[in-house]
Amino acid sequence: MVAHGKYIVIEGGDGTGKSTQVKLLRERLKEEGIDSIEFHEPGGLPITDNIRKVILNAELQRDPVTNLLLFTAARHELWKSARQKLEEGIWIVASRNYFSTLVYQ
Repeated sequence: MVAHGKYIVIEGGDGTGKSTQVKLLRERLKEEGIDSIEFHEPGGLPITDNIRKVILNAELQRDPVTNLLLFTAARHELWKSARQKLEEGIWIVASRNYFSTLVYQ
């Protein structure tokens, strides 16, 4: 039986080094023989990468609640993928996650 993976989130404001910490942690996990993947929300899958493009496109006028819903849709898709990976014993290291939306919205 494969042990479940862990879901680790690195949180912080823009430019605080989250991506650097994700990279360093994944390198350490690899040294320990632990398989991991990176989630960079709201991207990481074809559908979420496209949602991210919409979110980042400042030329598209929209209400802030629309951005919240776009982030929610992306995170829903990521979570479906994450559950499968965790069940396979793969660890997930993410810069931000659902709770980021609660804080920053």
